[in-house]
Amino acid sequence: MVSLVVLVGLTGCESNATGNEGDLTVFRDNERKFAFHYPKQWKIVESTYADTRFKIVSKNGRGPEDCGVNVKFEKNATGMSISDFVKNVSPAMSKEILRVIKNKSQDAEIMESGFTYLSNQNAYYHVIFSTQRTVDYVAKVAMYSVQTMKDGYIYTVACRCKQSDFKQQFPEFKNIMTGFILLN
Repeated sequence: MVSLVVLVGLTGCESNATGNEGDLTVFRDNERKFAFHYPKQWKIVESTYADTRFKIVSKNGRGPEDCGVNVKFEKNATGMSISDFVKNVSPAMSKEILRVIKNKSQDAEIMESGFTYLSNQNAYYHVIFSTQRTVDYVAKVAMYSVQTMKDGYIYTVACRCKQSDFKQQFPEFKNIMTGFILLN
């Protein structure tokens, strides 16, 4: 069974190469074989989670929205086809994802999930609403995550924002995710 990959927080990773393309900046991770084209006004920030290779925050690192890429190698997934992963493993992860998030936020709820595409291949997505509490601050958070697999690596691209902003941010999140490219 493939273990759970949840993008709750993100960790920094040094880019092997960066470049600029118009209004986009390019992050390349040659070790985990992906590139990510993202808006120049979003800034790379460090995170604390080991499997997260990349995290960006809106408004030059001061905004309330963030997106990131989590990559985890799963030995059990090396012989699995992308179709099997998306049809059998990803939907089964929904309950486990919810369980893990509910450990930190009892009101977490999967609002929507289903099949989609990421980097021109089959993928599975979740829209999860939860509440995050820190000291006396309470934030209602929405997360849109898309998961796919290649050569035993599970790639999770996720974007988060305030729940009240989700409908407005969702098109931008989808646009940002189109900048995720699996490399050969």
